[in-house]
Amino acid sequence: MLKNLLLLTAFAVVATAQPAPTEVKEESKEIDIKAFIQKSIDDLQNGKVDGASWVIKDRKQSPTGESFSTLLVVPESDTNQTIDNNNSSKPVAMTDESDVLYEDLEGLSFAHDINYSKESFQATSTLTALPEDDLTESEKKLVKKVIDEKILVLHSDYNLKDKKYNLSFKDINTTAEKATIVAKNIKATGLYDVEKPLDNSMKFTIDSLDITPFTAEFLGDYLKMKNLKITSTSSVKDTKLDFSYSIDIDLYDANISKEHSKLSKLSVNMTFGNMDLATYKELEKFGKENPTTTLENQKLQELTTKLLTSKGIYAEINNLTIGDLIVEGEKMGSANITAKVSLEENKELAAMIAMNPLMALSSLNVDAKIELSKEMLRAIMKDKRAGLLAILPSKEVDGKIVYVIKYGKGKLTVNGQAL
Repeated sequence: MLKNLLLLTAFAVVATAQPAPTEVKEESKEIDIKAFIQKSIDDLQNGKVDGASWVIKDRKQSPTGESFSTLLVVPESDTNQTIDNNNSSKPVAMTDESDVLYEDLEGLSFAHDINYSKESFQATSTLTALPEDDLTESEKKLVKKVIDEKILVLHSDYNLKDKKYNLSFKDINTTAEKATIVAKNIKATGLYDVEKPLDNSMKFTIDSLDITPFTAEFLGDYLKMKNLKITSTSSVKDTKLDFSYSIDIDLYDANISKEHSKLSKLSVNMTFGNMDLATYKELEKFGKENPTTTLENQKLQELTTKLLTSKGIYAEINNLTIGDLIVEGEKMGSANITAKVSLEENKELAAMIAMNPLMALSSLNVDAKIELSKEMLRAIMKDKRAGLLAILPSKEVDGKIVYVIKYGKGKLTVNGQAL
């Protein structure tokens, strides 16, 4: 329970302290961040925010800023009770789905300080309370420590001139329950233009994370991570939409329950390109209007199929590199993969897929190159599901096992040999 609580706490900070500047004045088409933030807090205080139940308390306003606290409550669906505190608001009734998400977080609270001008804002949010239901005594002590030492603090800012935003957590160096935890430079930066919401970028980084238990039962266990970077970019080109993602990490090193795993120099770069913009917006709108829709919904299936058969659509692994991998003590070696999957234009493809998804194979194109170290190949071959590799023609280049795979018009070749 505590693990989920701490993970959702980070989400709650962003949800309550980082309002996105999305209001545009009709007469000037200029965004006033100060006006937007004040309106966002007013709406929250007056119970106009769907899917959450944040109560505003102790709100103080000045010409250049706001300070207030947010308290999460889960009101009963059949009550109109109010919270009898100064400057507090009525609880916002939540949907059943929200109840499931938030029911374990009732009592979660943050203190917020926001300073703003017409074109920028800076905010600091500090965790001030965590629910303690279902926690052990040691977990309750940890919660008290987190609150008393103000361990969870988020700083954020946004500027309209350059469209840049920054989020950063305060560094952590503490002893928690049975381990020491050191985390440095947890940050997120990016570009966001309210007038072009699908043209944006984000980079999330952690310089280092070190968790070291010190009790006899966990002696020798540890977790270390260095230089994690996750980036995402979305861009609009005429009627098309592209998404790009990348993950880079210099080191993940863990010894848990005497099982050693280590990953060095992971790099992943992927692109989903040429998606039809209008269909994506329609699918996004449908998802927001129907949050409980299942995958069996016919409208959802139609929109998804239409998006996945956009003219010129493709998915590409620009690069997947593993410098060195050890899993539970077994050396796996290294790997390098590039691949691109695309669909040939076919006006009847969507209808064909609706009848039988396998019919997409007739329009599928695949171009891939897989390079495996001999250690990696031996490790993979231990899995019975990888038996197909044994019959594929391979070649050795600079000590690596290489597979060049091409598929198109129903024909498959591996290293130039037809299969």
